[in-house]
Amino acid sequence: MMIKSLIDLDLYKLTMKQAIYLNDLRNNVSSLHILNKQVEYEFKCRNTDVKFSEACFQRIKNEVNKLNKLELTPEEFEFLENNTPLCRIFVNYLKIVRLKPIEQVKLSLKDGELSIVVFGSWIDTILYETMILAIVNQCHLEDKINQLGITIEELHKNQLKIFNKKIAMWKELDCEEFMIAEAGTRRRASFEWQDEMIGIMKREIKNFNMTSNVYLAMKHDLKPVGTVAHEWIMGHAGVTRLDKSNQLAADNWLKIYNGASNMLCSLTDTYTTDHYINTMPKQLLEKHIAFRQDSGCPKEWGNKMIDCFKNHEIDPKDKTFIFSDSLNLMKAFELYHQFKDDVGKISFIIGTYFTNDNHIVAPINIVMKLMKMDGMPLIKIGDDIGKAMCNDEAFKEYAINTFTK
Repeated sequence: MMIKSLIDLDLYKLTMKQAIYLNDLRNNVSSLHILNKQVEYEFKCRNTDVKFSEACFQRIKNEVNKLNKLELTPEEFEFLENNTPLCRIFVNYLKIVRLKPIEQVKLSLKDGELSIVVFGSWIDTILYETMILAIVNQCHLEDKINQLGITIEELHKNQLKIFNKKIAMWKELDCEEFMIAEAGTRRRASFEWQDEMIGIMKREIKNFNMTSNVYLAMKHDLKPVGTVAHEWIMGHAGVTRLDKSNQLAADNWLKIYNGASNMLCSLTDTYTTDHYINTMPKQLLEKHIAFRQDSGCPKEWGNKMIDCFKNHEIDPKDKTFIFSDSLNLMKAFELYHQFKDDVGKISFIIGTYFTNDNHIVAPINIVMKLMKMDGMPLIKIGDDIGKAMCNDEAFKEYAINTFTK
């Protein structure tokens, strides 16, 4: 199997699943009753020139269907309870969680275009995203190198050569405060490569200690990192007015994770950072410790956020900046020097640059987004409007006009 464990995924899938679970357990008037909301996730390949072969499609389908074999082991239970923000009641619940891909995942192929739709209750379907993306990426990559007559061994040799150059570059930067978390699960060449790569980073980089992959964090004795993703905010648009969902999602997240300082991270760009800055109240800005940039120009974003804090009489030195959009080492190091004197801490999340760079087959740009809740369309706009995802054109136009006017 390409997916090795129920926790061979990004931590934020589990922290959001827990937030959904605990929200409904509160069972009072403040509960949003989102646990059983019926949702749809849709896969999208943004590369218009990429076509999937029938053989690749059948392999993807076979690997997705194997996900029903995954279940939490005693070792994983102990790790989650002792090393993550997950509480015992939720980890106990995870012991009975089983994915049902034959019932919950619909795959099809037409003229080389791959369609994947995940449907069911939010609580039951939230874990699929990074698993399916990892499967698709590996199957596509291995199908392409097979067509080129290149072996897995040759690919690995090339990946390792490129990666070792990056390790040498990282060492030359020689800055203990330059903190990077590995987060390449969704676009990895394979589990085996990500596993090997993390082992090299841990051995060679003295201040490397973080990965978003929970299983590999357990295996390599690293800190698993991850908080919240766009879908948490998008999902709240299914229970309130679209223009109120950002604030409601932030408030609800704080109710779940109040007191867990490493979880108080705010993602600003779901409906554009400008809208976030213009509508997020001071009290919520104060309660969040970290703020993550995931689209648009990172330098412009950083300057906007610093101005936002100052306008609210909040000291930027009390805040952490997290950059996670299409980074490489030099981009990250440049951003570090740009903002290191302005905010309290800076960290970086780097994925594809580490886990799928071979200079033979370019990594495909694939995503899987929450697109509907109880039949109602949802949207993620971001700070790059051209990448906005929504299947309902009228709703998309309305949302973009609402948040960019």
